[in-house]
Amino acid sequence: MSQFKELVNNCTDQYRELKAQILDPNTMWYRVDCDPVTHRPTKDYVWFNHTIVKSPAQEGYSVPTSSLAPLAVQVLKDILLDNGIYPEVFYRISANCLPRQAKPVIPGAHVDHSFDYKHLIIYLNDADGDTVMYNSKGQIISRSKPKQDKVIQFGKVLHSGYFPMESPDRVILVATYI
Repeated sequence: MSQFKELVNNCTDQYRELKAQILDPNTMWYRVDCDPVTHRPTKDYVWFNHTIVKSPAQEGYSVPTSSLAPLAVQVLKDILLDNGIYPEVFYRISANCLPRQAKPVIPGAHVDHSFDYKHLIIYLNDADGDTVMYNSKGQIISRSKPKQDKVIQFGKVLHSGYFPMESPDRVILVATYI
């Protein structure tokens, strides 16, 4: 059974630059008012996304969609290499912002791709709103509490991210890769 593995983040100059650019007030965020799993419209919550490398789901191959792509790929490679992990390809890289909610909101459990992959999540700010992992029966088997600059890795497993209820927002950089 897969569990979250916390990785070392040396917070290099390139990492700090990428983080500053993502958190910059002029960064373009796209409002998403659909469930991230079913893609059906929802009036229960909205979230925000800045896609850096688009998933291969639609085109059949990954597509860089942000000027942050070269820096993001370098930062993610550096973090993985510093942890003895040698990535072959990044399928998707995205910054996600989940805003504070007045009541508990937990998007549905999901996997990101139909094929095998690994997940990398970097918490870019201190926030509440855990990342949770589920077994095939929908029971929580592991959880990760956000902490600024914390990096976690896990394999293809059902997971979801809780919306914050205390912090103004929860901002993460997420990537899938092999």
